[in-house]
Amino acid sequence: MRAAAAGAPYLCGFMDAIELTHTYPYEEINDYLRLHPESRREVEETVAYFDGINFADRIACPIIVNIGLQDNVCPPETGYALFNRIGAGDKHLYPYDGHGHDAGRFRHSAIVDRFFAHHLLGREVSR
Repeated sequence: MRAAAAGAPYLCGFMDAIELTHTYPYEEINDYLRLHPESRREVEETVAYFDGINFADRIACPIIVNIGLQDNVCPPETGYALFNRIGAGDKHLYPYDGHGHDAGRFRHSAIVDRFFAHHLLGREVSR
């Protein structure tokens, strides 16, 4: 892979996310744990297999990540945690204050275009 972009990273920090937000689908985990509190350890072990944070250190290509600081679907704390674990040396985080799950998409699209033009096409795009 030559370059990547992640907007409002999802399925990262499951067990933190269920404490930070009560929106679905993360709330499904809370629903289950309310019915089966004795299963918490098994739930933690299971979701760890799918948690993007546990694989982020394998990302070696240049990457940009954008998060909405008021995102109640993918909490920004989990986006920061993911970003901090990314193994690539060439990585940039774009937090957007005043934005929810859109993660500043409209404002950020020009940044994504320039990023991919540079890394995939070898040219600079001015905007």
